[in-house]
Amino acid sequence: MMVQTENHQNNHKLEELKRLINDDLYLAGAIQRIAQVLSEELLEGPKSGAIHGRKRQRWI
Repeated sequence: MMVQTENHQNNHKLEELKRLINDDLYLAGAIQRIAQVLSEELLEGPKSGAIHGRKRQRWI
């Protein structure tokens, strides 16, 4: 039962992403967020990674 529920949730998420990929406003926002994360990481330097929504990433 648990696997079926997870598959259903994954299918639902996939369908939503398929709709969003055709939404120009969503894509513009996603590109903006990616640019902000990359800019923060570049400006911060090699000492530590940027915090952006999920977890801190450290680059060695």
